[in-house]
Amino acid sequence: MVDIVRARNLSHHRKWWALMSLIADNLPGVSAETVCDVIKVGIGHVHTVKTKRGLVSIPKSISFASMDQAEFDRFYDHAVHYIASDVLPGVSSADLEREVLSMIGGQI
Repeated sequence: MVDIVRARNLSHHRKWWALMSLIADNLPGVSAETVCDVIKVGIGHVHTVKTKRGLVSIPKSISFASMDQAEFDRFYDHAVHYIASDVLPGVSSADLEREVLSMIGGQI
């Protein structure tokens, strides 16, 4: 038996980090890495650990080793929807897409 996976698209990964940087640049004192963790928690891309004080959500990795391109596509689409609806209300997914594409030269 074999598992067929789609290799990750480096340009799409760069697009993700451009989006994280765009959001971070508009939140004083917040890094792109922090924004990424907030988005992961917001969409439930977490490991949940039960502790004495309650449940703790730890963001999961989005590394190339942890997910293939199909999984990353789903993650990205879910994240963009969450950003447009909960993080930056009033900004459409299409507006986010246009802005990020302009940041990276319109390529993925």
